[in-house]
Amino acid sequence: MSTKIHVDDFGLSESSSKKIYDCIISNSVQSVSYMGNGLALKYSEKLLRDQVAIEKYLHLCLTEGKSLGHDYVYITDENNYFKIKFWKFFLLSFLPFLKYTKKIQKEIKAELRLQLINYNEIVNFKKFRIDSHQHIHMTPIVLNVLFDLKNEFDFNFIRIPKEYFIFNVNNPGYLINFFRLNVIKLLLLRFLTLISIKKIQKNKIEYNQNFSGLFLSCRMTAEFAQMYSEKYSNALIVFHPGKIENEEISTFWKNDKFRQHHYSKWRDFEYNELKKL
Repeated sequence: MSTKIHVDDFGLSESSSKKIYDCIISNSVQSVSYMGNGLALKYSEKLLRDQVAIEKYLHLCLTEGKSLGHDYVYITDENNYFKIKFWKFFLLSFLPFLKYTKKIQKEIKAELRLQLINYNEIVNFKKFRIDSHQHIHMTPIVLNVLFDLKNEFDFNFIRIPKEYFIFNVNNPGYLINFFRLNVIKLLLLRFLTLISIKKIQKNKIEYNQNFSGLFLSCRMTAEFAQMYSEKYSNALIVFHPGKIENEEISTFWKNDKFRQHHYSKWRDFEYNELKKL
């Protein structure tokens, strides 16, 4: 199928990356995203040394874990933990005239540059592809910074979360997902994609035609992936099978909610579903 199965969060930790690698060698995955501030990028790249067919993306991160840079005032706390959430980046995007917004954007540029440099030095790739944790790159305040950095790093592909709802009446349990917060975020990202697509085209950056992975984040099934690919071609369908196991990296997070997400049983669920493809 023209649709590609994609996995996020590669390189976050050694154990979670090993779980992702297991899916790759079972031929279930066609592309992966390396966590921009991950703790195991070098380890993960060694795992993929012989997997030349795998497409690689940089998964920029500004909302979870620790920054690569230091001494920021606005985007991190005194211990270098990111402190701004998606919603704040979204709102500030429409207040570009504020001095506060400009100061934040300056720090965003400094941190993104460090993550781009780090990825470029560690990962061997054929095409420089960009996406981000929690789709933060689709907020104009971040996307405009990426446009400024394009010539410096020559990236030529951005993942856009152009996702559609599918009503799967044959699976009543699926309908529960319409009551999750991800529904609101999906609609918001569709709006951001709509207002950003012309700028992406103007900057001569390629992008995927369709996407799925937010609405069923950590609930994705093999059945849904197959159904979505039949209805919407040339899509990236995202799974999150990288559960952290027997590894202590709790100091990476300040927010325990984020930590629990990476130790969740739902990552095991998606790991097993991915193996069915």
